[in-house]
Amino acid sequence: MNLTEQLQAASADPPPTAIDLNQLMAREDRRRARVRWLAAGCAAAIALAGTTVAVHLAAPAVDERAGYAWSTDRLPDLDRLPGVAEVWPDAVHRLPATLPDGAKYTVYAVLGDERYLVGRVENPPLAAQGPLVFDVRTGTATSLAPTGDASGGVLMAKVVGDQVVWMREDGARELWVARLDGTGARRLAELPDRTWPRFTTTADAVLLAQDIASDPPTEPLSRIWRVPLSGGAAVPLPDSTGWALAHDGSWLTTQVSVSGITPHEHGELWNVATGQKLRWIADARVGLLNCGPRWCSGFQAENRVVFQRLDGTGYVELPYTGHLDAAQGGRLAVGSLIDGEEVADIVWDRETGRAGVVSRGKAHLTAESLPKSAEHRSTDFDPPIQTWRGPDQRLMVLDLTAIS
Repeated sequence: MNLTEQLQAASADPPPTAIDLNQLMAREDRRRARVRWLAAGCAAAIALAGTTVAVHLAAPAVDERAGYAWSTDRLPDLDRLPGVAEVWPDAVHRLPATLPDGAKYTVYAVLGDERYLVGRVENPPLAAQGPLVFDVRTGTATSLAPTGDASGGVLMAKVVGDQVVWMREDGARELWVARLDGTGARRLAELPDRTWPRFTTTADAVLLAQDIASDPPTEPLSRIWRVPLSGGAAVPLPDSTGWALAHDGSWLTTQVSVSGITPHEHGELWNVATGQKLRWIADARVGLLNCGPRWCSGFQAENRVVFQRLDGTGYVELPYTGHLDAAQGGRLAVGSLIDGEEVADIVWDRETGRAGVVSRGKAHLTAESLPKSAEHRSTDFDPPIQTWRGPDQRLMVLDLTAIS
């Protein structure tokens, strides 16, 4: 039975009336921060306790453009994917194995003209000494951190216009910013306790999530904080209690995934930049659902990866465990699929239907058996690149923004 037949057969199965809860997925920030380790662990049971409840909500109109409509005949053959360098050769960059001083490094973004935003990797999973601009042509790596500041570790870094924003952890978590030319480095803000180890940005601000106490404690809450890029203290975003960062730019979601509680079966998305809100509702077969403004992905009772539209229609179930998340505004699905003992990092362009493998490995919790793309990851929800080691140990980079 080919993949299309498997998907058609799966979609014909009746939804389960109840699902056993053995173990809910770990908090999503841990999953993204250690994406490869949890991808291997996704074979553990993830489900919801109790009986599925039918909920009726007004849903947004379905986006029926060809690039965003699910149909089984548009799914690539995920069992026989070529490498991403074969699918998108013009989007792949081949970098030196180490920085000029011999240090290992990770890549945060492609800057153009053979320049890359990188982080020195000394004590994984944190990069050290702030982000650097690595110019492959000249063989130089210029630090963007203040002169003489080598303390702390970098959790993630993002390019915003002509600036770089990064989150640093050195006892407390802080936000820093500098211009790409290496000038103007300054601390934006010291962050509140229990801030999640990631952020997203709008045109003029940084958005962060923070765990807050709740009553009862079985219904934990989060709150969003805003830090102006122009400078100023971190302040709570009004009316943001119960919201979390989504996987898509300035969008927030009411799906706050925490171990030990039942995920929401319906909720909302909120674009902080525009004020737009969208409703979403999970198909009855879905155990955990994460939505962006264009589509949703998650897991069913046996941990197989599923997709659907925001209004609950278009349910598609893959014959794999793992996870696929939205990237580049929902155009791409990026993540890991596990088939028995094999795990593959893949990128899937939903506009064209083309897909490729970043790297393959064994689904075991050992560094030697993991895909070559698992060496180091930032905690970014929506990184603009994917990296892996080539056969000659060169650092390979797929620029997701250049996929066409």
